[in-house]
Amino acid sequence: MQTTLHPQPIWHPTAPADKIPMNIYRAHINRKLAQNLTTSQDLHRWSVTNPQDFWLDLHDYTGIIPKLPSTITQAYDASLSMGKAPKFFEGAVVDYAENVLSGKPLDKLALVQGALKASGVQKGDRVGAIISTSVWSGVVFGDGFDWGWLRLPTVANLPKILFAGTASTLKGKTRSNISKIQNVFNRLSSKPKVILIPLADVQSSLSFPKLETFLSTSNNNSPLQFTRVPYSHSLYILYTSGTTGVPRCLVHAHSTIIQHKKVSYLHNSLGPDDVVFQYSSTSWVLWNIMIGHLSAGPTLVIYDGSPLWPSPKAFLKILEFHKVTYWDVSPRYLQELEMTGCIPKNEADLSALKMVQTGGSHLEKDQYYWFYRTFPTKIHLTSVTGGTDLVTSWIGTDPAGPVYPGEIQLPMLGQDVDIADPITGEIVKDSGKQGGSSAGNRSPRCRKFPGFWAQHDWASYNPLTRGGRFMDEGIRFGSSDIYSVVEGSPFNNFLFNTLRVGRRRPSDTDESVFLFVVIQSPHKITDTFRESLKDAIRKGLSNKHVPRFVIEVDEVPMTVNGKKVETLVRGIISRGKLPEKVSNTVSDPGCLGAFQKFFGLEVQGRKV
Repeated sequence: MQTTLHPQPIWHPTAPADKIPMNIYRAHINRKLAQNLTTSQDLHRWSVTNPQDFWLDLHDYTGIIPKLPSTITQAYDASLSMGKAPKFFEGAVVDYAENVLSGKPLDKLALVQGALKASGVQKGDRVGAIISTSVWSGVVFGDGFDWGWLRLPTVANLPKILFAGTASTLKGKTRSNISKIQNVFNRLSSKPKVILIPLADVQSSLSFPKLETFLSTSNNNSPLQFTRVPYSHSLYILYTSGTTGVPRCLVHAHSTIIQHKKVSYLHNSLGPDDVVFQYSSTSWVLWNIMIGHLSAGPTLVIYDGSPLWPSPKAFLKILEFHKVTYWDVSPRYLQELEMTGCIPKNEADLSALKMVQTGGSHLEKDQYYWFYRTFPTKIHLTSVTGGTDLVTSWIGTDPAGPVYPGEIQLPMLGQDVDIADPITGEIVKDSGKQGGSSAGNRSPRCRKFPGFWAQHDWASYNPLTRGGRFMDEGIRFGSSDIYSVVEGSPFNNFLFNTLRVGRRRPSDTDESVFLFVVIQSPHKITDTFRESLKDAIRKGLSNKHVPRFVIEVDEVPMTVNGKKVETLVRGIISRGKLPEKVSNTVSDPGCLGAFQKFFGLEVQGRKV
């Protein structure tokens, strides 16, 4: 197992120890089960060595409705492997929506539910949506599973009902979705009933009924009905981000509620007095997790638009105005904010903000230092990793422990995460100690390490640092290692974006590493600048980390969720041709063609 020297912690908990939910739960376990757990690490070790006790207790502790029958004495059948997909709390029933929405104003939900019933939607039918982040997207989402229906973030799985927002907002401008809605409808072999949600005043030639007409079919006097189903009953279909190819479909179950309760209450310390602001599109798993936070009772701030318009500083005013306590953003956004040169604590009143959580990519060590120089030092900055496969995180936040720059604090309770290979550092999860969610487990991720789920990320313990997936000249290292150097100070004043990929053509015996860079105007790339980049990598990491090629490009391909599309570019420069099909999650697939010419590049500076 790889280790590195400990830096000094950059943050310690500021709340009284006996007021931190993670500590309160640890004390509860000590009392109830006669344990002597003194740290969050102790609590985690106990949770994965005693998984049955943990999941059964957590169900009761977080107040999931209804309580488990006394006849259920195990959370799952431990004799079954991950490949057998053992069912959680078999014999019990639950409704995810009932646990997320109880205590909230439910008038709109009841109205939509009544109209769906009048339309003939039944248990097991699929409800889809083409909609941006809005109050109505949350309402549709809630009704998509509060009666046993299956909610989709897209329409690929042939829904019976399709809700479609007529517009979205980007960079201060309203954009019509009318042509997109018609195109999607035309391509579906089984035609759903389409309901238009007029999110803005846009001209429409579509003949589909509008939301108001649809809701008029509902019985206004009918209260919202929660329908409890087995924990293994399908909840929603999610899709992977498309960074490695065509997005994969994942079906998650109502058992997801125990993960969302755990994360919201214990890891994120959320409660009814909190205000959550989490920027995400409805197609990204972070949006599902945001809705799951409602299970702890906070208020959500819903945002539709660009995070960078009119400038990255705009979010700071939202934090101030709504007195946000929990903010979830991407490392890329924080990098953009840093590049403005602003000091956030001088731009807005951030006194209410308690936690800033980052996900989607690695939060570099230098970003931690920048954050605590420019934000109030009481804020808990944290990084998580996991996502679509689990509808939560594998590794994440410990509100009761210190923060070390560049490191993720703690494997999530109940998640038996480890490093399978001491050389490659690949992250795996022991299938013998299940988690409560449940995308299907019959996957190549399970076949690589039989009996384990392979995450295809790599890490080193200290306690944990997540990286990427590269092998060059006999050394294993992650893209995050390189990004921590070239996207940190002072290069972030010259580089807008970077992409670090390896090329291994059929005739190659080893891999050549490329660093593609997008230069900020009015700067120009020079041989001197290339050498300064290489020298910084050499000094900050090692000579073996230095890329063979440093090349300027106009654009780095990204997904709509802000992830760099490394795998596709690697395939293009290794095979010399474009993929037959590119995921529609790639925000600008047209830029991929610019990388094809690098298949034949042999020496830096020589014409291809």
